[in-house]
Amino acid sequence: IAIVGGWSNTLTAVARLDEHEPARVTKRTRFAAGQRYRWRIERTDGRTIKLFVDDELQVAYTDERPLYGPRNNRFAFSGWESEVNFDDLKITPVASTGARSGSPSSPR
Repeated sequence: IAIVGGWSNTLTAVARLDEHEPARVTKRTRFAAGQRYRWRIERTDGRTIKLFVDDELQVAYTDERPLYGPRNNRFAFSGWESEVNFDDLKITPVASTGARSGSPSSPR
């Protein structure tokens, strides 16, 4: 879960399955209404998720038990209770070297 400007525009976070989990990684942030921001979310090694805003690293989360397989290959966007627009999306799959479901791919 990647959150930008959550909790009344005070927090940016990455979490595994629950935005309230104790292991989430957070950073105090504030974003200006009406300004465009470029988000980039990367998971290149199969374990670490990095969240960038305007090419500046905000948070990085390393998951010791990453989710894999056909039930975990989705990506979603939400604005929760905020007015937000998403455009120019580019989503690419993590490179795979034939890892079994439940185990991470080897980094290239």
